Amino acid sequence: MTVACGAPEVWRTPGYPLFLTLFLNHYRLAIFVQAIFGAAVCGLVAAFTKRRYGAAAAIVASAIVAFDPATITVTKELLSEPLFQLLLAGAVFGSLSNRALASGFLYSAAALVRPVAEPLLIFAPIPFLLSRRWIRAASALCIALVMIGAWAARNYRVAGVFTLTVQGPMMFYSYTVPAVLSVATGAPLLDTQRAAARAIEPAAFGDRADLIADARRLSPHDEISWAVQTSPQVAHLMLSRSIDVMESHPLATAEVTLLGFLRLAFEPHQPEVGLAKIVNGDGSAFRLVKIASMMFDAMLLYLVWIGVARALWIHWRDDQLWILFGVALLLLLATAPSADNFDARFRTPAIPFLAAIAGVGWASLASLVRSRAGAGVNGPRDCG
Repeated sequence: MTVACGAPEVWRTPGYPLFLTLFLNHYRLAIFVQAIFGAAVCGLVAAFTKRRYGAAAAIVASAIVAFDPATITVTKELLSEPLFQLLLAGAVFGSLSNRALASGFLYSAAALVRPVAEPLLIFAPIPFLLSRRWIRAASALCIALVMIGAWAARNYRVAGVFTLTVQGPMMFYSYTVPAVLSVATGAPLLDTQRAAARAIEPAAFGDRADLIADARRLSPHDEISWAVQTSPQVAHLMLSRSIDVMESHPLATAEVTLLGFLRLAFEPHQPEVGLAKIVNGDGSAFRLVKIASMMFDAMLLYLVWIGVARALWIHWRDDQLWILFGVALLLLLATAPSADNFDARFRTPAIPFLAAIAGVGWASLASLVRSRAGAGVNGPRDCG
């Protein structure tokens, strides 16, 4: 029975653990609240799209979010994506709706749930800068920086690392570095993963032969993870070495990133744990529902990207559509450069923004079809 939470740490950001403290010993209630978060995201997407682009675009956009298989299944697990998706959607749509203080707060709250939102802070002031609202631009950015900086300062005081979390450098070093070296050198991926793990042993464990021996019994990813948890300062070394590798092999880095991006953008979600909580995971029904879910997701992704391409082509002067696309693109690219860490749930935070754009694209197509049909019905007829 879980009756209390552990102390704050530098291993992960505090946002989602703080959310879970409200539901100790109430797993079903936490899942129920996450389902409400999903419904709230649909509402945010619909409200923004309707106000800016009309009811037809809002219906399509909200339907995409509502029926996205990955978004549905992640709400059935204790994962940070539902909370992160809600906070980030509120931040982005809030900034595009001229709500500077709210967007700044929500951007920082999203980053405290998932550090992948940290690079997205560049988008916080952009809508206000484009409309020359300088004070609101500064307010949105400053609020976000102050909140994030406060947690980073706390981590520096506790562990000597000025960062939101040490997981970011660890992920680069554990997944990106081995993948890039494997592509660049032709070495098996497992060998490059093991070499990366062994390379940081002296910095992480010093001369503790017992710790090194225990670490070598683990998988390379677990060994690296344990190293950074044992000595958080090693995250600086991991980050610097990751940057060195990527700078030394730019083509291999680009290849790894591109392949990861294409998988995130187009590969259907393969539901496992989340689906097993809906359908019996041991029966044939599970396999049938899984296959049907993957086929539906493939079709949905196909429709989303067609709608996105059409909207950006037709409304290429619309700043807000490009901001939404930039947020979605950066979210996908931030988790793309890895070889064996693909999970379609990493795509779910980008879905609300892609859905809003796709809704505009498909609504424009529907309007075009209706206008041509109306012209055919009401146009002049040759009665000769």
